[in-house]
Amino acid sequence: LTLSKQGINVGMRNMAAFNFGVFYRKAFPKKWKEKLREANKSFFETPLDDREIETIIRSLDVRKYEYTCSSEPIKSVCNYFACVKNPHGINVGRNQKDENGVTYQEVEFNDLRKYDCDPPRYVLKVNKLDIVLSSEEFQSFSKLRRRLFELLDLMVRPRTQTRWDKEVLTLIKTMKKIETPPEVSISGEVIELLHET
Repeated sequence: LTLSKQGINVGMRNMAAFNFGVFYRKAFPKKWKEKLREANKSFFETPLDDREIETIIRSLDVRKYEYTCSSEPIKSVCNYFACVKNPHGINVGRNQKDENGVTYQEVEFNDLRKYDCDPPRYVLKVNKLDIVLSSEEFQSFSKLRRRLFELLDLMVRPRTQTRWDKEVLTLIKTMKKIETPPEVSISGEVIELLHET
C-alpha cells in the first residue's frame, strides 16, 4: 500500500509487480492473477507490457515466494514489525525458501529487557523463548544470527545491518530496564575483591 502511494520508478516496475503478486496471492488466492493485472495498469504510470506481467504471474504460480524485503523498492518502505502482524504479511515461525532455494527459519523478536549491570545484559524473546545477549550480540545482526544458531539451531534469513538497526530502535522503545545489585557487574566484582585484599 505504501509503495503504491509513493509511486514506482520505471526501473523498479518488475520487482514492484512481483511483490504486489506475492501480496495478492496471499490475500486473494482465487483472484490474485486478475488483481495483479489490474495493479499493473493502476499503479504504474507506464505499465509493464502483457508479456512481462504474464512472466511474473507464471513465476509466482510455480512456487510460493515471499516479499523481497532486502531489495528495492520494498527495502525503503519495509516495516518488519507491522508486516509480521499482518495476516498477508511475511510468514513468521515457519520454514521458507528464498529465491535461491535456501530454506531459512523465520523468527519473531519482542519483549526486550535490559539488565543494568556492567556490562549490561539483554534478554530478547525469540519465538517465545528468552535469549540472553551481550550488547555486541544484540546490536550486530551477524553475531545475533550466529548466537541463535548456537542456542536454538535456527538458520535465520540474513538481513542487512541497516534493517536490523531499525528493528533495534523499535524494540528499545518498549524495552524494560531491570536494576541489578552493584556486585553483579564486573566492576562491582573488582571492587569487592579489592575490599577483600
